[in-house]
This record gives sequence, structure tokens and C-alpha cells, in this order.
Amino acid sequence: MGRQRRSARGVQWLNHYSSAQSILVVGDGDMSFSLALAAAFGSGENLVATSLDSYDTLTSKYGKAESNVTELERLGATVFHGVDAKMMKRHPCLKMRRFDRIVFNFPHAGFIGHEEQDHMIKAHQLLVRRFFRNASHLLRPDGEIHVSHKTGQPYDRWKIEELASEFSLVISEKVNFWKEDYPGYNQKRGDGKWCDEEFPLCNGCTFKFHVECGEPEEPRSRKFTTAQRESLHRLQDSLDAATKLHQEKEQQLLLSQKQLISISESLRSCEHARSTLETRLKEEQRRSRKLTTAQRERLHSLQESLDVVTKLHQKKEQQLLLSQKQLISISETLRSCEHAHSTLKSRLEEEQHRNRKFTTEQRQSLHSLQESLDVVTKLHEEKKRQLLLFRQELISTSESLCSSEHVRNTLQSRLEEEQRCSRKFKFLFGSMIILFLKFCI
Repeated sequence: MGRQRRSARGVQWLNHYSSAQSILVVGDGDMSFSLALAAAFGSGENLVATSLDSYDTLTSKYGKAESNVTELERLGATVFHGVDAKMMKRHPCLKMRRFDRIVFNFPHAGFIGHEEQDHMIKAHQLLVRRFFRNASHLLRPDGEIHVSHKTGQPYDRWKIEELASEFSLVISEKVNFWKEDYPGYNQKRGDGKWCDEEFPLCNGCTFKFHVECGEPEEPRSRKFTTAQRESLHRLQDSLDAATKLHQEKEQQLLLSQKQLISISESLRSCEHARSTLETRLKEEQRRSRKLTTAQRERLHSLQESLDVVTKLHQKKEQQLLLSQKQLISISETLRSCEHAHSTLKSRLEEEQHRNRKFTTEQRQSLHSLQESLDVVTKLHEEKKRQLLLFRQELISTSESLCSSEHVRNTLQSRLEEEQRCSRKFKFLFGSMIILFLKFCI
């Protein structure tokens, strides 16, 4: 069972994570790890769960994904689909948020060869490097990035700690990862026809990283002073507070609108009952000018009922008036929050822009290098996809025609030719990156 405990203040813990922390889970397969945390906490309000796949793809790949997502949303967790770990700092729902813990369990770039092959190692390193680059922008100053990963060969060749150090992240602890600590968690292969199958977790460890003490690393093109950095942090905190207040006011406005609709419906029913009683009273009065004792008693009863309905109608009108005033007040507060939100966002962008000034010539040269780099990157990715398709074709053909030595030699020569082309494009891609880095320096 998971190591679950409760603190003196009622904070729920599950192993390294607590309900008092703001947690982002990246690439969570069938969402079972996020659900394990939310179920242990009793609430998912502090949890943001993300997946690379869209909702439709996720539910088609994993048998329990739909029920896991439904349960997460019921517990109050936030669930986003189509979130790429390599570009998540640009996600519109994440780029302005900061987290105490960012978790990425067993990152994998896909099954495009054997794990010990060099191109597979490089693909995995590229994924983890870009994840660290994005996660470092979404982390609070005292937060931690947790990456669970297998140890031993060939997984040690990923060099997780060296990749983290490129972004001023240092390891604070390395602990064993036990699946039993997270009840309900099911690790998935995530790719290919066996995507919903589990993979062995032998020798798994959780690497915990934090930002290195001292001056945090900034891009060479944007150096901040300590005062500017503190000002940006204050603006960011104010923007987070304004965003949270804005969301709360929106929820209050929605509740007030629902209450207003309910009161309006009650008011309409009271008006209908009142008009019905008035009609019946007038009919009784017209029916006979001379009333018997029984008729007179019935008339008094109708009059009393009409008085009761009239009082109820007036009470509902007063409630409606109060609700309208509350709605106006909440709308004004919401507008002020929106104004504060936009003001803080503008100030933050202005601070960032103020410390990122290039000359016209540098900007043009940078744009030119960026365009060239984009072209070479696109061409490299296209060749890489061609090489991937060809490798898959080679594997399939080798399995079905393993007895044909002539076909194997032909495919081998084609593979070597493609690899030579790939190395040429890699050389060109590396040259462009070196030129780009020299310019930035």
C-alpha cells in the first residue's frame, strides 16, 4: 500500500506529495497516477493532469482512461489533453501558472528501434532536455521537478542529471520508485499496438531536482538584475492572485445567475397561482350576489389563500431584487479583477520587453538565422521521418523475408545511404545551431 499519512493540520500525504502542494503531472498515460494522488488527497483541486494525446485518442488507446478522467474531474482536478512536454510552457492554460511539484514518470520518445541504439538514446535525451527547459519556467522558486526513470544499461546513458544541469537544476535526492506506493497506478507502454500493456518497473528510481542556489540561469539575450527579477516575481504573484480571484468571482457570478433563474421560476409560479386565485374569486363573486353561509366561508378561504400567495409573491420579489443587486456587485468586482489582470499582464510583458532590446541589425540577423534554422530543422525532421518510416519498413520486411539474403543486402545498402544523408543533414543542422549560439553570445 502507498505510504499515506495526515499531518496535524489535515494535509494529506502520499509518499513525496501532499494536498498542500500545487502539482503538475506530465504525460500521464491513462491518468492513473494522477487519480492515485487525487484519491489519496480526497480532492484533486491542487492537481493538474496532462496527456500528450487528445481525449478521443486517449480513450481509444487505454481501456480505463475515460473512467479515470471522469473520476479526476469529479474530485475537482484540472485535466488538459494535447499537452506536449517539449512545449508546455507555451500552453495557454499553463504559461501563467507556477507549481510546487512537476512530475514526469518514465519519459519515452517512442518505439523507433532498440533501446540501446544511439539514435534512440539521442531521441530520449532530446525529449528530457526540452522537458527540463519548459518545466524550469513553470516551477516555483522552492519547487521540485521529479523524473521517474529506470536505472542500469542502457538507461544510464540518458544522463538525466547532466541534462538537468544545463538548466541550473541540481539533484537533491534519488529514491527507489515502488508502484505499490501509488494504489491504482498502471504504467503503460503508450505507443504501438501494445500501448495499453504494462512494462516492467525493475530498478526504477525517482530523481528529485531543484533550482540551483544563487543566480538562476537566464538566456544570454535577456539578463535581469536582482531588483528586476524580484519585481517580475512580485508581478507574477500578483497576477496569479488576480487570476485566482477572477476565477472565484466567475464562479460566484455563475452561482448567482443560477439562483436568479431559480427565484425567477418561483416568482413566475407564484404569479400564476395568484392570477388563478384571482380568477376563481371573481367567478365566485359574479356567480351570485347572494351568498349562503357555506359560500361565504369558501369565499373567505379563497381570500386568505390569495393573501398568502400575495405575501409570498412580494417576498420572492424582494429576494429577486437582492439577487440582482448582488449580481451587479459581483459583475463590478469581476470587471475590476479583469482590469487588474490585464494591467498586471501588461506590466509583466513590458518588464520582459524592456530587458530584451536588440538593435535593428541584430534583430534582422537573428530573424535570418532563425528562419534558416527553421528551414534546416524542418528538412532534418522530414529526413528523420523518412528514415523512421524506412526503418520500420526494414524491420517488417526483415521479419517476413529473413530467408532472403539478397533482399537483406539490398535493404542494408539503402539504409546506409539514408544514414549518410541523415548525417549530412545533422551536420548542417549542427552548424546552424553553432552559428545561432555564436550570435547569441
